[in-house]
Amino acid sequence: MQAESDELRATGRAILLLIEEIEALHVDLWNAKAAIAEAVRDGDESPQQDLHRSLADRLRLTRGRTSGET
Repeated sequence: MQAESDELRATGRAILLLIEEIEALHVDLWNAKAAIAEAVRDGDESPQQDLHRSLADRLRLTRGRTSGET
């Protein structure tokens, strides 16, 4: 019974972490879209590269954080 309870708590924490990560990615995407729109208005020709770099950095940080926890 205790093992099931611990497993449920761990599952709940994992779900909450995933929800937080999804929310953070939504914010990043919102900011990236705004930056691209601004760059296009200003005539910058490389907003996609900035978006790619930003998302790649975010993935590296996330992978480092999760691999350090296991």
